[in-house]
Amino acid sequence: MDRRTFIALLGTGIHFPTSHRSAIPESSSFTSELSVRPAPIDLGDGITLIDYRMHSSSTFNRIIGEIRNTTSRMIDAPVLRLVYAVDDKEGAGFAHASPMIPVIKADETVPVFGAIPNNIGPEASLASADFALCTPAEPGKYALLEQKLDLSIIPLDEIVTEDVYGFGGELNNRSDEVAMDTMVRGIVRDAEGRIAGSTISSFTNDIPAGGTVPFSVWAGGTLDHKANPMILLSGTDYTVEIVAGTRGPAVTPGCDFGLPWE
Repeated sequence: MDRRTFIALLGTGIHFPTSHRSAIPESSSFTSELSVRPAPIDLGDGITLIDYRMHSSSTFNRIIGEIRNTTSRMIDAPVLRLVYAVDDKEGAGFAHASPMIPVIKADETVPVFGAIPNNIGPEASLASADFALCTPAEPGKYALLEQKLDLSIIPLDEIVTEDVYGFGGELNNRSDEVAMDTMVRGIVRDAEGRIAGSTISSFTNDIPAGGTVPFSVWAGGTLDHKANPMILLSGTDYTVEIVAGTRGPAVTPGCDFGLPWE
């Protein structure tokens, strides 16, 4: 069985509107060597940073990771703050990582993604970083909108290769009310189950009760989107989880960085 066939099989049957992940094979001649994950970090308010690493391209230094909601309630996904040492300079550097999905259901996870300034050593800054929450981890606007949705995904077609992923389908509104401001996105994991990035998002039109709208999501190829998973995959096997839900903020939220003496 060649690599492309193997990956295509991994991509079959894992199209779910919520955080339901396919099982990754226990062994494969195509999987990469296991990498060392950082120890989980308790951020308070029931949020744990369970994984993070660099997601660098030739142009930008970025961080990608995953946070878990250990509470028993759905909450608006919080933004993370990073404070790190700056090489050969006095003081500290600041950055933030925003959630790629606007809500976290009870005992589930969402990816986070952010930029680190290019004028510092990325690996050193990440090793020295202190993480904290800089937005509330509590039920809010997006959790309320998500609770009103009852969506399902109808798969129609899929393209799976080593460097391109595409998925097309229909989003079905199973509720008795119009579904507004919805979004579909594919979350991509490498052969070890670590977050590698995402597809571009598909923002759907209002969906009447019982109705459907078409959508398509893509990653890789000639696309230059901020969380292109192919940067981390490097030809290894991967799985994709198609997630549908409420649309997040139109502007990526940041942090209000206070100075040490404030």
